[in-house]
Amino acid sequence: MIIEEHLNNPYVAEADIKQLLAELRKIKAEKDIACGHLIIQLQEVQEELRQAGLPYDHQSKVIEATIKDLMQEVGHTIKTEYGTANWRNGSVRVTYDYKALDAIEDLHIQTVIQQHRKVTEVSPSVNVEVY
Repeated sequence: MIIEEHLNNPYVAEADIKQLLAELRKIKAEKDIACGHLIIQLQEVQEELRQAGLPYDHQSKVIEATIKDLMQEVGHTIKTEYGTANWRNGSVRVTYDYKALDAIEDLHIQTVIQQHRKVTEVSPSVNVEVY
């Protein structure tokens, strides 16, 4: 498998990625040729559906806006057999510039900061786009 063969060699892995992207592009082009007419038909139906739904979308937005205004007066969630209007209390989110706080050299202040520091590690993500 490509990944196992080149696990510790990023240059070879990069070349493999470029080759795989070229292969994906070829497959996408073949799909566009094979399914192009269906995609066009689907887009036409979706546009027809969007147009037919416009009056209903407008009515729905007006009613939803009215519900949101009324919920400011009620201040709690309302559930019925027809639906739910959820109420969430407002909140305050406070953030600090962690780099600036980490740069403080006073040992006592750093000790206090570190006691309350929470770090969440976010894994890298990959998004593959084929043109």
